[in-house]
Amino acid sequence: MKNFFCLPEHRSVADLVKGIEMGFSGNSMIITRINVPIAHRGKGIGSRLLNEICKEADNTGTTLYLEIQESGGLTYEQLKTWYMKRGFKQKPGYFKRAPVISH
Repeated sequence: MKNFFCLPEHRSVADLVKGIEMGFSGNSMIITRINVPIAHRGKGIGSRLLNEICKEADNTGTTLYLEIQESGGLTYEQLKTWYMKRGFKQKPGYFKRAPVISH
């Protein structure tokens, strides 16, 4: 699975690291950053990035992890809702999304 996703036309990026580097086992990645410049927020660009990440994770059988920190004027609760709509489940200290296997 890639460790960098971008939408260059909007200067928007997402970074990931291998889960093993932070103590997670198996085929896993940690989303460490999704950044959309202020001028491009509220247009679905962050959702496009996260959808691309989730699609690749599903295709490669990769479990995704992340921690939520308030950022760019978004509260913890707003970000929690945003991630949970995309299949992330809250665990003690982090959020986890298992790959969706289509048949």
